[in-house]
Amino acid sequence: HLSREFKKYTGVSIHRYIVLKRLIRSKDMMAQQYSVTDAFTLSGFGDYSNFFRAFKTEYGMTPKQYQELMTIEDGSRQ
Repeated sequence: HLSREFKKYTGVSIHRYIVLKRLIRSKDMMAQQYSVTDAFTLSGFGDYSNFFRAFKTEYGMTPKQYQELMTIEDGSRQ
């Protein structure tokens, strides 16, 4: 019942919501210069392969590509 109600109000399943929140947290951490390893571990992902797959599916790039993009953008702001 809880799962159906959650999906009715949010549009996503509880599991999907948790994964999205973890991805947002890891993305924010990488933008703050955390390593990819620290970001996925501290965001609650159990292993790198699940994190990598979810990140690439959601954002269309690998975590390393995202981190490199953030480094380039951060350098151009200075």
